[in-house]
Amino acid sequence: MNIQVICNGSYIITDLIARYPGSTHDSYIFHQSGIHTRLLAGEFGEGYLLGDSAYTVRTYMTTPYLNPATPAERRFDSAHRASRNVVERTFGLLKSRFRCIHKSGGALQYSPETTCKIVATCAILHNIATTRGIPKELTEPDSDEDDDPIPPLHPADRTSAAESRQRRADITKNHF
Repeated sequence: MNIQVICNGSYIITDLIARYPGSTHDSYIFHQSGIHTRLLAGEFGEGYLLGDSAYTVRTYMTTPYLNPATPAERRFDSAHRASRNVVERTFGLLKSRFRCIHKSGGALQYSPETTCKIVATCAILHNIATTRGIPKELTEPDSDEDDDPIPPLHPADRTSAAESRQRRADITKNHF
């Protein structure tokens, strides 16, 4: 199963999609999501998501430079990586709280539909535990980064590639 998770800096899962097979590319799931539609509509104003290298830079999503050429771009990538670590830590917390979804517990022996419901329920319970301050030791996060080739751009995104790269360059210039 391939799961899309968006979280905030407090380890709260703010968006979760758990319904696609493991072979589905991350960016395909994102382009099918309601959050993508809301971002395209400008619902979140000037805010943006931090995406990994599986995604294409967009005005609503900043990604690392694939080949950073300047010290500022390298600093940007370093800060981006450190900020995105919250996602990996959130996964680590979720999996350590609910061992049934950690690979050390073996595969869930349920239908894909039931497995998706279990994962979503664990995410809800994780958010409740986090907001109520229920501690859980964090184990080292698993790196689920994969090197799948990036599929073609979603048609609605084609017109903003140059603007998206410029936004990332502006962030780099102004802050790094």
